[in-house]
Amino acid sequence: MSESFVDVRLYITVRPTLEYRIPEVGNHAIAVMVGDEDDYTFTSVTCTNDSHILPDDPSVQFLCNLCMSVCSMTEEYLRQLEMEWGGCMTRIHSGLRSELDPIRVRLKQLQSLKKKYAPVTNKQVEQEFRNEMNKLNAEMNNILNRYRSATVPIIQRNQELICSSENLRTEFGNMYGSVETVLLMQIKKMFESEMRKIEFNISQTFDKRLRQLSMRPIV
Repeated sequence: MSESFVDVRLYITVRPTLEYRIPEVGNHAIAVMVGDEDDYTFTSVTCTNDSHILPDDPSVQFLCNLCMSVCSMTEEYLRQLEMEWGGCMTRIHSGLRSELDPIRVRLKQLQSLKKKYAPVTNKQVEQEFRNEMNKLNAEMNNILNRYRSATVPIIQRNQELICSSENLRTEFGNMYGSVETVLLMQIKKMFESEMRKIEFNISQTFDKRLRQLSMRPIV
C-alpha cells in the first residue's frame, strides 16, 4: 500500500455489520427462549435506494471487478451465516416447545387437582402437591439449562474472501495518487452501496424468520 495513502475518505470497510449482528441477535433470541431475556431484538439493517454505475475507465476496471467479487463472496458468506443461525434458532425453539409441553400439561393437571381439594384441609395432600411442583420445576430447569448450553453456529470467512478483501484495500492504496481521487471515491460509494443492499436483503430474511418464531409461544 502506498505510504501516502492517508485519505480517510477512501477507507474501505470490508466487514459488514450483519456479520456481528446475526450471532448477537441469535444469542439474544436463545436467551429469550430459555427465559433469561424478556424481548426479542432484530438485526434491523436499513438501506437507501442509492444507485451507482461502474466507471467506464480501463485504468480502474480491475478494482471495480475486485469490488464486485468481494461483494459476491460476502453475500454467499452472509447467507450461510443467516441460514445456519436461522436453523439453530428454529431447532431450539421447536425442541423447547416439544419438551416443555408435557410439563405444561402435568402442571394444569396438578392445578386442577389442587382446586378440587381446596375445600379440604389435608397436610399430606398439600405436601404431595409441593413435591410434584418441585419435581416439575427441577425437570423444567434441567431442560432449560441444556438449551442454554446448546451448540451455536460458528461460521468463519473462507480464505478466498479474506484474501480478496485484503487485496481490495491494497489496490485502493496502490491507486491512490495515480488515479483521480474523485474516481476512487465513486468506486468506493458503489462498493458500499452494493454491500448495504446485500446486508439489507439478508437482514430482512433473518428478521422475518425471527418474527415468525417470536409469534409462536413456547409454553
